[in-house]
Amino acid sequence: MDWGGQPLQATRSGFAKSLTAQGATSGLLRNARNAAGVSGFDVLRGHAVKKSPFSRIVEPSDLGKNALYLLSDLSSGVIGETSHVDCGYGIIGL
Repeated sequence: MDWGGQPLQATRSGFAKSLTAQGATSGLLRNARNAAGVSGFDVLRGHAVKKSPFSRIVEPSDLGKNALYLLSDLSSGVIGETSHVDCGYGIIGL
């Protein structure tokens, strides 16, 4: 379904509610599963730390903070956006 970037209007009991869809995408994230299951993870991590503007990789708390922002009133004017939580790695063009 194409929402065209506009809030989807839902009516229930005569009251209209505005629903929005937000998303977050993570950069390289260190957790137990990635460290153990991704071959060459340390090489990827070293590259990301060396090249990203923040000189670090994403921590789980970075994603949590972003989710809290998107769920709070602070993001009340944000509709249909995807937040790139990647410590700036996505803007360097590699």
